[in-house]
Amino acid sequence: MVRSFIKGIPNRKSAVNPLYNAVMLAMLQNNVSGNVRVKSQIGGKTGTTNDFADGWFMGVTTLAIGVWTGGDDKWIRFLTLDDGQGSVMARPIVQKFLQKIGV
Repeated sequence: MVRSFIKGIPNRKSAVNPLYNAVMLAMLQNNVSGNVRVKSQIGGKTGTTNDFADGWFMGVTTLAIGVWTGGDDKWIRFLTLDDGQGSVMARPIVQKFLQKIGV
């Protein structure tokens, strides 16, 4: 049986191997690579749903942030990928937020 507390400090187990974590963070930072102009380095991933109805961006710096943009009704959508992708709809929101908080 594993003791859950030793001198008041809970046992902790890493969710991800630190090496795998560093590689994933480097990949996310390369994905953004200078497209977000903030003081700190940011990593992130965009996404777009079918028919360009929804776009999202998940970013990571010293904090994690996610923005989803879209509409609940299927008729609310963009007609081209140029306008309806996550890097166009959601990433600028993350960028402005991080600039406002000084990250």
